Amino acid sequence: PEAFRKLLPTFGEIRVEGLAVAPRQSSAGLDGGSGQLSISSIELGASEPLDGIPTSVRIAVDGLAAALPRASDEEGIKTLLDLGYGSLDVSFASATNWNPSSRDLVLQDLTFNGAGMGSFTVRGVLGNVSSEAFGTDTTLATVALMESTLRNLDVKLVNGGLLDRILEREARQRGKTVEAVRREYAAAVSIALPAFLGSSQQARALTGAVARFLAKPGRLTVSARAKDPQGVGLADIAGSSNPTAALDRLEIKATAQGP
Repeated sequence: PEAFRKLLPTFGEIRVEGLAVAPRQSSAGLDGGSGQLSISSIELGASEPLDGIPTSVRIAVDGLAAALPRASDEEGIKTLLDLGYGSLDVSFASATNWNPSSRDLVLQDLTFNGAGMGSFTVRGVLGNVSSEAFGTDTTLATVALMESTLRNLDVKLVNGGLLDRILEREARQRGKTVEAVRREYAAAVSIALPAFLGSSQQARALTGAVARFLAKPGRLTVSARAKDPQGVGLADIAGSSNPTAALDRLEIKATAQGP
């Protein structure tokens, strides 16, 4: 809403701690703890406004814990229950900042961490981001972002149990051992990624790291740097019919470490 949009740049930062939501009680009593939700803290930050739109934004939710309802029609919840999760305990955060002089949009932090699941972290920098990216016209904002360039991107994925549960469920459904399914996944990646990305040295390094991560899920780290100091156009990457050509404009490093 317009009123909320105008409020964002004024509050600077808000922090709330110790939230809890109790489930409604039916005639049959509480549903086995389902509906219980608590949050350790929530942080909202918005500053450096441009025409009423903040260009520096941080959102962080820490310790969001909830019991999953055992009877649910939501596919996502049903999948989590099938994977053996009776409850969730997750944290996530996002922080971006735009520098008007350099026109760089810095993704300082995009993280997710789940108990018994794992975590991922994404950081990066987009260049040539104009002020129109922060306007109220969403069409112009989208065009402005597509005219930006990718300078660098770092991704880290840490398996904390989610991938193991996925493999176990797949093995159970197919009547195979977990190791057999794991080998199949690693082999499929070794074939599919080169078919899509090509056989360049960078593509082989990325394929090898992903395959090793699937074989022994631990930590996967991928970093990409544009060879051109001005970056690589997002429109060029998104519209390229030749992924190999797009990869050739980036310096890519990928490593995988076992548990």
